[in-house]
Amino acid sequence: MPSVDDEQLTRHLRTLLQGIEFRDGPAIAAKRLASSPDAGIAITVYATEDDTTARIRRVQFWCRGRPGDPFSADRIADDLLNALHWLHADAVISRAQRLSFALLGQDGNGRDERTDNYQIILRP
Repeated sequence: MPSVDDEQLTRHLRTLLQGIEFRDGPAIAAKRLASSPDAGIAITVYATEDDTTARIRRVQFWCRGRPGDPFSADRIADDLLNALHWLHADAVISRAQRLSFALLGQDGNGRDERTDNYQIILRP
């Protein structure tokens, strides 16, 4: 089995990101964001296949920006990229790489959103 399950990896990523200084000061949560505060990142871990022993995981980071600022979600995602892309020598993560992103537009409160998808390789 892998050294960590999806919940443990989510908690590890949340702790790791809470130590990063983001320009837009987002809340960091597992799977979904509350309606407040405005700026936030939700972390969802998923497997690449139905193999419970796989060391390779995918993680989606849902970034939500501040209302009325069309670039806020992008700044959050840029800070996330600077923190995670090609991450090495972490206690749990051997390597992290952004694979894709999608712009989602605004929510009902005028906050731009996007998702960024990463591949995470766990340490053996």
